[in-house]
Amino acid sequence: MIFCIVVKILALSCQTWQMQKMTGKLTAELSSFLLKALITVAGLLLIIFSAMAQQTVLSGTVLKPSELLEKHKELAENLSQNQYKRPLFLDSSESSNTVTGNAYAVL
Repeated sequence: MIFCIVVKILALSCQTWQMQKMTGKLTAELSSFLLKALITVAGLLLIIFSAMAQQTVLSGTVLKPSELLEKHKELAENLSQNQYKRPLFLDSSESSNTVTGNAYAVL
């Protein structure tokens, strides 16, 4: 929702800038205002994407070494016998409106 509003503000600022430039009515004051608006919108987009990335990282599960070994044992067959001919297993599921998945590999 916030992303859509920010994008609309950015689009309107660009349209206003372009229209004023085409008609020759782009004053220094308006140009300064539009530049500040674009910088503000860019900053908001950076904050939004940073928050989304941080949430994604924090929502990940961190396993203990013993849990990793147990998971490796569970996936041993899938890791050794697959179409990739490498220790790689892709586990995914799809519902009507979401797709989720995990990738497991031995590096």
